[in-house]
Amino acid sequence: MNDVTEGDPLASYQLGLLYLAGDDQLSVKKDEQLAMTYLRHAADSGVLDAQLKIAHCFQLGIDGDDGNRWPKDSAEAIYYYRLGTRLS
Repeated sequence: MNDVTEGDPLASYQLGLLYLAGDDQLSVKKDEQLAMTYLRHAADSGVLDAQLKIAHCFQLGIDGDDGNRWPKDSAEAIYYYRLGTRLS
């Protein structure tokens, strides 16, 4: 996390999405671990879209291009779905 995103959960969400997909035009390499860091910060800070996105990623698990994997974790998925839908 850097100073720019520390106080701005929406910026963290946008960066998380950027690193999750990568962007050749912006010279941003896909990095699932960095995406997880930014998305988790945004989700834990109350950004609804981030909560639902991170829940979906935990539900499915993601294989990264570089061999890294966003782990499939049902408990984390349920936690973030509940947080995102305010059912907890």
